[in-house]
Amino acid sequence: MQVGLHAGADASPQVPLELAIAHELELVGSHGLQAWHFPDLLDMVSSGRLNLSKLIDRTISLDDAPAALEAMGSFGSYGMTVIDDFASPAGQSTAA
Repeated sequence: MQVGLHAGADASPQVPLELAIAHELELVGSHGLQAWHFPDLLDMVSSGRLNLSKLIDRTISLDDAPAALEAMGSFGSYGMTVIDDFASPAGQSTAA
C-alpha cells in the first residue's frame, strides 16, 4: 500500500513486476485529491457538510498504536482507527 505521493529521489519508484507476475499479485493505485482542492475540502469538513465521523471505526491513544498496527493484518474493522490521545506513555516525563 502506498499512501501519499513520492517526491525527490523516490518520485519514480522501481516496481519488481516479475514478483507481481510470479505471485499473481494485483497492483491497485489511487492518486487522491489535488492540493488546490484542500481549502474547499476543509471548508466542507468545518461546516459539517462532510461528516468524517462515518469513516472512523474507533479512536485510540498513542500507547495503543502498536497493538492496533499489529491487528491491522486481521482486517477486523471497516473504518479508520484515529490516534487522538498523544499523552506521554506511562512512566515517561515530558520535561525537557
